[in-house]
Amino acid sequence: MIDDTIDSMRNEEQDRPITPEILEIVQSLDKPKTSRLEKDKGQLETLTSNIKDKRERRQIASRKCRAKKKTEFDDLKRHNHVLEQEKNRMFLENQRLLQEIRNLKNQLTQNRRILLNVPNTL
Repeated sequence: MIDDTIDSMRNEEQDRPITPEILEIVQSLDKPKTSRLEKDKGQLETLTSNIKDKRERRQIASRKCRAKKKTEFDDLKRHNHVLEQEKNRMFLENQRLLQEIRNLKNQLTQNRRILLNVPNTL
């Protein structure tokens, strides 16, 4: 008796027209559902992409920092070279002035000797 009832219900269901709502439900059942593994895989890909982006940003920042330090170092080397040249120029000028002072002292000494040897004519 129960079997007859079930059979009759099945026949009634089969005779029923397919409505858009039923069609939508059936189509949604046919769609493959994303599994937990696929969702986790998507999240992992997102995290991996974020990590790569962070790494790339860090590498770019590091390159910029190194380039800036190298530029500063090169500027300091150039400035140091200019200062060395200035120091050498000043050293040579100092040597020239010392030699001139020695020459003037020698000239003064010679002039004194000459004056001391001249008889007092007055």
